Amino acid sequence: MEFIIILIFYAYIIFKDLIPMFKNKSKKEAIIYSVMVTISLTVLILKVFNVDIPGPTGFIKNIVKSLK
Repeated sequence: MEFIIILIFYAYIIFKDLIPMFKNKSKKEAIIYSVMVTISLTVLILKVFNVDIPGPTGFIKNIVKSLK
């Protein structure tokens, strides 16, 4: 059920924001916006299906430890 709600919400966002960007010839902004929407949709769908998404904390900890 959550999956359907998310898809409806993102479809609304695309029709409300993204399509007018392409019509107004602002293609650079539309491409950046669509990439960000795609990334956020992917992460949100993975969260709905309880997929563990690794964070950057382990990588940051290793960098800090190597600097000491």
